[in-house]
Amino acid sequence: MSGIHAVQSPDRSIKELKGVGDKVADKLFALEITGMNDVLFCLPTAYIDHSVVNLNDAEDGANLTVEGTVKTEPQVAFFRKGKSRLTFFMDVDGIYVKVTFFNQPYLKSKIINGEFARLYGKFNRNKLEINGTKLIFEAGGGYQVKYSLGGVMQAKTFQKIVRSAFESATFNVDLPEDLKRKYKLMPVRDALYALHFPDSHEMVAAARRTIKFYELYHYQLKIMERRQKERVRNERFIVDYNIDELREFIDTLPFELTGDQKKSVNDIAATLSRIYRCTGFSREMWGAVKR
Repeated sequence: MSGIHAVQSPDRSIKELKGVGDKVADKLFALEITGMNDVLFCLPTAYIDHSVVNLNDAEDGANLTVEGTVKTEPQVAFFRKGKSRLTFFMDVDGIYVKVTFFNQPYLKSKIINGEFARLYGKFNRNKLEINGTKLIFEAGGGYQVKYSLGGVMQAKTFQKIVRSAFESATFNVDLPEDLKRKYKLMPVRDALYALHFPDSHEMVAAARRTIKFYELYHYQLKIMERRQKERVRNERFIVDYNIDELREFIDTLPFELTGDQKKSVNDIAATLSRIYRCTGFSREMWGAVKR
């Protein structure tokens, strides 16, 4: 993990997290997640808003969460190759709608005529139908987050690991306070938490802005650090000498330098001059030998 994506230094192994044994650790290693910083910066790739929508205000084709009262017994029909269709009717905000779940026959026992139900699906206003994808049992609305986990584990399992990382990480790396005030940024810990456990579109947008700034800030620090190391490396190889002493030495030679030799001396002097300028020195090395 590079310093660009770090909220604690030094980093700590994922094996220190609650619920991460050898088997889970191997799955995370396959995703190149080895430390707590990796866990915290493995951000969701998409969000599904499960806030309940009034069906009277819903647009045709919208994916939405609704709630209401089941009005008929759920019916399951099986057809070719083991596929199935579960259907029932609901009263949602005074609208009598047909709900269909494909290939989830096990939901029949959970849908009870006359009882409350909340579900997520795609609304067809013209037919007054909802093609359901998920029956929601948790209280309230909220967001469902999606991660790019390559089928290695479920998002809910990973979120438990993320929550454990929030409880264990030290969060001793952050943006300077003056930058957070100037640009109205969140503490990085709060921004990461809002992205993993969102409660509003506005909070997600503010959190994303903070993390993008954080990444750019630390990227610039890395570039500055690399340039400083390069400068120090160059200074080690600088040959400091007096240009007048060089000319005096050439004058003591018992022979006249050839044109090519003079050109070589001047090229070397010019190269050293550039090194001095790049590293903060101003000594002029040009024209060591008159041609």
